[in-house]
Amino acid sequence: MDEPMLDERTLRYARAIDDAGSIRAAARALGIAPSAIQRSMAAAERRLGTALFERSAAGTRITATGEVVVRHARERADLDARMAAELHQATAGHEGTVTLALGLGFIAAAGDNVVAPLLQELPGIIQYVHIGGTDELTGALERDDADIAVVLHARPGASVTVHRTSPQPMGLAVRPGHPLTRHRAPLRSRDLDGVPATVLPVGFGLRTLHDEFERIHGISMPVRLESASRQVLISAIRATDLVALLPPAFTTDSEVELLDIDDEHLRGVQAAVLTRRGRELPPAAQHVLSACISWFDQSGVA
Repeated sequence: MDEPMLDERTLRYARAIDDAGSIRAAARALGIAPSAIQRSMAAAERRLGTALFERSAAGTRITATGEVVVRHARERADLDARMAAELHQATAGHEGTVTLALGLGFIAAAGDNVVAPLLQELPGIIQYVHIGGTDELTGALERDDADIAVVLHARPGASVTVHRTSPQPMGLAVRPGHPLTRHRAPLRSRDLDGVPATVLPVGFGLRTLHDEFERIHGISMPVRLESASRQVLISAIRATDLVALLPPAFTTDSEVELLDIDDEHLRGVQAAVLTRRGRELPPAAQHVLSACISWFDQSGVA
């Protein structure tokens, strides 16, 4: 019987280098000596007759051959994880661990519609909830650090599968009595030129929308406060004349008003349920994904 071109250890090392960005960082992540990885990569490259990674002082850059190897390593890991999960389910029922990644505006609704019901219905499933911005959470899916993500305004790309979307038309969050509440509705982009704003950091879908809105209309909404905390943003809006472009899910029960804006781009914003394209989720994660899809189908995300 022919030996495989690359053994399981070499595939694991190649994937670790790609994830970590360098041999030294991969060695730290795996808890082994860098020399062990270097020897394994050198042997693999001799066998294949070509380099898998190009080394430099800044780290490593994957080659076309390396991309084939790493893709195979990920697919093999997925198959192994699927077999292990199915074997475990066959002997232990609905059990497993799942990481659900949520954008800031979806925490409460996901807790009520996904996390809490599954804790009661399937107590054998352990859920980890990760909170962050759209770019961060999409990256977690790509690295398999998360199984499912619910995000706002995801960037188009071939790395994720969109299972469901839900409209999240953006409005302008203001305190009751803010001067803009006296403008005729809906607001126009020129009404917001020069109005000071509070925003999420770069990497969040809402920040991307804020920057796109300014660029498309050639206006400036000066940033007076930047925070990754929903509570901080809402508190600032309630207490000052700062405003923010926010979706309904972000302002529920917040005691702020959400003013309509006459803008096709903002009205077309979507929330989405995502997984990594090509990944076969284990059964426990499939249960969580089904719950997320039912949440979107039945009640949306507000």
